[in-house]
Amino acid sequence: MENSNDKFWVDDPFVLLNKDKIMNLWPNDKLSKPEKWNSITRIVIVMSILGFVLRGSINFVIIAIITLALIVLMYKMNKKNEIKEGFIQAAEGNNKLLSIMKPTYYKPTAKNPMSNVLLTEIQDKPNRPEGQAAYTKDNIDKINENAKQMVKEINSDHPDIDKRLFQDLGDNFQFDQSMRTFYTTPSTTNPNAQEEFAKFCYGDMPSRKIDNSTNS
Repeated sequence: MENSNDKFWVDDPFVLLNKDKIMNLWPNDKLSKPEKWNSITRIVIVMSILGFVLRGSINFVIIAIITLALIVLMYKMNKKNEIKEGFIQAAEGNNKLLSIMKPTYYKPTAKNPMSNVLLTEIQDKPNRPEGQAAYTKDNIDKINENAKQMVKEINSDHPDIDKRLFQDLGDNFQFDQSMRTFYTTPSTTNPNAQEEFAKFCYGDMPSRKIDNSTNS
């Protein structure tokens, strides 16, 4: 079972001699990741000692040292990957949270490219969301695309009008000039934010209705 208190033997060499865990000589699913590496380490140490005692060859000690070094290296690499994956998962979680918390905006359409409050929406959509800021690059492109689509829909008796308009620099220049006439109003909600706008303009300025005789 995974335990955050389990230590790898490099951090605490005496963990290999822990009386409660010294018999863990084979990694299994019940052990935490540090304990699995500790179990492999115990096997290597036991096998190298037996080999040295029975054969009297120093090669078993050398092989054990090299193997332990590889175990440490593999543990460090595995730990680094876990930390990296944790950061990635945290970033993905934050992105999902941001997408959930991201406000819902009124999207421009061919019938309402500027996302302004239409007269019909005052009654039909009393709680419509506000329109996205019209000055952002992404929204400017959306407004222009919907305005061109509106021209195409209005002139439905000319099915190829989009192929004859907005095709060269001159057409696009005229289109940009014509779009200067239209704009998104400061308030795109229903009802509008009249009270907030007044506070923004005047703040805590005293009203003329207040008796100013004390100031005279």
